[in-house]
Amino acid sequence: LIVNEGDAASSFYIIMEGVVNVVKSKQVIRKLTAGDCFGEQALYDVSAKRLMSIQAASEVIYVS
Repeated sequence: LIVNEGDAASSFYIIMEGVVNVVKSKQVIRKLTAGDCFGEQALYDVSAKRLMSIQAASEVIYVS
């Protein structure tokens, strides 16, 4: 688990390698791969909460 739905959002992430699942209410709604990013809401609102969870589906390398 990289980020958890409902937690405070404080970082933006870029996937360098691997695959992650985007999960909302325990349901996978999308997959992200190398070059994709997530967590941009944290850049706009310092009091934001994570709207979805991000779970590694393979070995993942990312930068935040």
